[in-house]
Amino acid sequence: MAKGIVVVVVALTVACEVAAVSLATDSAVVRVAYAVYAVTQAVAGALIVWRHPRHVIGWLLAGFALWNAAVSDAALAYGQRAAVNGWPLADLAQLTGLVSWIIAGAGLWALFVLFPDGRLPGRRWWVVPIGWAIGAALAIPGWSFNPALGSEFESGVNPFARDDLPTGPMFAVGAGLVGGSLVLSVLALALRFRRSRGVERQQIKWVLLAAGVLGVLLPVSSALWTTWPPIQVIVALTFPLLPIAACVALLRYHLYDIDLVVSRTVSWALLTVTLFGGYAAVVLMAGLVFASPASAALGALVVAVAFRPLRDRLQNAVDRRFRRARYEVRRAMSDFVDRVRRGEAAADDVEQALRSAVGDPDLELVLRPRSTYDIPPGRTALTAGPAIVIHRVEDSGLVADATNAGRLAIEIAALQGELRHQLTELTASRSRIVAVADEERHKIARDLHDGAQQRLIAIGLVLRHVQHRLRDSQSEDVSRDLDVSRDLDGDVSRDLDGAVAELTNSITELRSLAGGLRPAALESGLGAALRDLAARTPVTTTVRTTNERFRPDLEAVAWFVACEAVTNAVKHAQAAALTVEVSRDGDNLLVAIGDDGRGGAEIGRGSGLLGLSDRVLARGGTLTVHSPTGAGTRLEARLPCE
Repeated sequence: MAKGIVVVVVALTVACEVAAVSLATDSAVVRVAYAVYAVTQAVAGALIVWRHPRHVIGWLLAGFALWNAAVSDAALAYGQRAAVNGWPLADLAQLTGLVSWIIAGAGLWALFVLFPDGRLPGRRWWVVPIGWAIGAALAIPGWSFNPALGSEFESGVNPFARDDLPTGPMFAVGAGLVGGSLVLSVLALALRFRRSRGVERQQIKWVLLAAGVLGVLLPVSSALWTTWPPIQVIVALTFPLLPIAACVALLRYHLYDIDLVVSRTVSWALLTVTLFGGYAAVVLMAGLVFASPASAALGALVVAVAFRPLRDRLQNAVDRRFRRARYEVRRAMSDFVDRVRRGEAAADDVEQALRSAVGDPDLELVLRPRSTYDIPPGRTALTAGPAIVIHRVEDSGLVADATNAGRLAIEIAALQGELRHQLTELTASRSRIVAVADEERHKIARDLHDGAQQRLIAIGLVLRHVQHRLRDSQSEDVSRDLDVSRDLDGDVSRDLDGAVAELTNSITELRSLAGGLRPAALESGLGAALRDLAARTPVTTTVRTTNERFRPDLEAVAWFVACEAVTNAVKHAQAAALTVEVSRDGDNLLVAIGDDGRGGAEIGRGSGLLGLSDRVLARGGTLTVHSPTGAGTRLEARLPCE
């Protein structure tokens, strides 16, 4: 039922405005502007009623829109046209339209005093409708019968004028009461705003913004109404702001940042006034020296140069007053970015800085965005350059401001995080390469031991067997040329002895090669492998090691470090004694090799230590070499056990 009624109200409003524009005898532009206002107000009221059928504000907007369209616009337009064409009821229609603004004013004070819930803020505010009723009762007759109203009639004379009534005082008192009611209604809305919280506060901000714009414009328009006709169109086009603000406040307040709207409106208004005043001052002062075109150009130049810095300063000042939360958030993040620039803060702390600025201890900054997110109820995600911010839904505006102000710190933190990730991936890949290489060495060692070495041993055994058979056959030889036979057998025996010796040397070298790839002693632990290494070293080598077992790959790296260090000491350092120490130092495996050689070793000099350093770094460890010239060398490798 309510929806049907409000649709009829909108349709009647549109019809009345079409009639008013068609019948108008004055400026069509002004009539169209007022028609837009009435239709906009009717639609705004209908939208509210459509969502909330019993909401007083919706019916208030729709009802007064129809009143303005039917009486203020259509009746007045008919009366003016009827006076020209001689149609009936011309004077009455004109009077009705000219007086209707007093009744229409009730729509304004009712909106302010009843918004947003449709109820008075308190019993004392009944003074507003009572004061308006008394004022209207005096203003309507005082205006209707006033001879001064004749200038508004087409004939130039008020046919209803009465000289026996104090119309002037009646209208003055009545208009004062009507205006006072309007002022009190705005005051009631302002006081309600001060006491309000949450949703109601955001809703009232919308109407106060529109009321503030009208409050500034109406006094200016009254001074320019007859001297500058375009002001009439501007006022007519500004009036729709009020019903639009009420509609948005009740239906869609959460979709828009009213604080941003207020801030931008105030700052641009101040900027316009300041620049216009500055332009006028420059032109007037320059006009005393230059010709008019030159002074105007100079004024334009000054305005162009001052625009950006002035806008920024005004915006900051307005934000400090009207968007305090935004101002504090931006200032906090700007201060943090400055500390990062000066090296007083780490970019990695940007998440904590965002949490403090916004006041959300659970805010999460994802520096390496994933394809999917588990976002808890009541929270949402905001893209901030190379990162994602997961935060409370109601903080969306503040988070956007905070991330914009802290964008540099976020990007630095993201770059550092990506670099750490790449380094981790690089270390992992190097570890995998070393592990594969160690496994290949182990495989080669097994193949040499189980394959070529065993076959060489088998060949040696066969040759020994042949040698023994030759000796046996020599004792049974009955040849006539016994001496010649003995000489031949001796030569063959010596050749076989030489072949067996060469095979023995080859087997020894293969064993050494296989042991160098990965000693079999490592299967029994790092200590056993190092003691085996010390036994094969041609200089005195002392081994002190822990009995603790470590991961196979870690023990292999430790053994290779010791093996390379011992080899270098024997070949290049001319050392007479070596010490190999293996111990656990917290979460690290510490391998230290010292010698009494000539020193002077450096990691970058030669490929041996450099390759050893790469192997240690691939396991996430560190390699240090202390080797003063003439004082021996101490090499330490620190390998993480985890």
